[in-house]
Amino acid sequence: MSIMTLHCSNHLAMVYQEQGKYDQAKTQFEQAREISENVWGSGHYNTASCLHNLAHLARLQGDYIRAESLYQHALDVRQNTLEPDYPHIAVSLNGLATLYQEQGMYDQAEPLFEQALMIRQKQLSSEDLELAASYNNLANIYLYQYKEYDQVESLSRRALEIFEKVLGKDHLLGGECLNTLAELYARQGKYDQAESLFLQSLTIRKKILGSTHANVSQSLMNLGALYEEQRKFIEAEAHYQQALTIMERSVGREHPKVALVLINYASLLRKMGRNDEVQKIKARIHALQEKSSRDV
Repeated sequence: MSIMTLHCSNHLAMVYQEQGKYDQAKTQFEQAREISENVWGSGHYNTASCLHNLAHLARLQGDYIRAESLYQHALDVRQNTLEPDYPHIAVSLNGLATLYQEQGMYDQAEPLFEQALMIRQKQLSSEDLELAASYNNLANIYLYQYKEYDQVESLSRRALEIFEKVLGKDHLLGGECLNTLAELYARQGKYDQAESLFLQSLTIRKKILGSTHANVSQSLMNLGALYEEQRKFIEAEAHYQQALTIMERSVGREHPKVALVLINYASLLRKMGRNDEVQKIKARIHALQEKSSRDV
């Protein structure tokens, strides 16, 4: 099979991935990997790109063990074949860090995001979109670890400025920065500012991704948590219920991300004194966690 077939397989896989057809995407990505290994070998940097694509797909599917192995393999190949500050190494570092972040493994994610940022600061222009993404990634990690709040705002606003200048004000990447800033303001008790930014981010996500995307569910969950913090329990429950429905439809009822929504919802119900419902949700969370352990 030819290199042209490899490019076609990668393109088709990305189309399937965007449509949520993960099994078809995996087949095409695996075919691209096989071609690359036959043409260049398993230790070539082109093959590392195929490994990275498979890792990203596995992460989307919630298969975190497979994703980690593939991300690490791709990183190893790139570090063995490319210069230390080559931008593709930052891509691998960023992918692995994002995987750890999604699992709450912030101590592992932070140094990888920092390494990726240092490479991009050296190699990319000051208005490069990947550099902006690194700024916001690091801002999120600091935020999740309840530290460096001044840096969180500075990094995220720097990223937002680049995204809005290059892409316009209603782009998805700018919306990610708005979400980061909203979470920061919520932590600081600046609830009105947080709500405004969460709503802006939600509007952007709905416009670009559609109303049934997993990221829309995340925005609704963020708003639910904000209302819960203010003891606006009716509004919080409505947003958690919407978030759960969308997450189940977008990634499947047994995906790890569904458990995250359920954990938040159970916390709210406990505060409302609805303990029978809490126990039912806890049983479902336990079943999801058990399934995840068996899959490993």
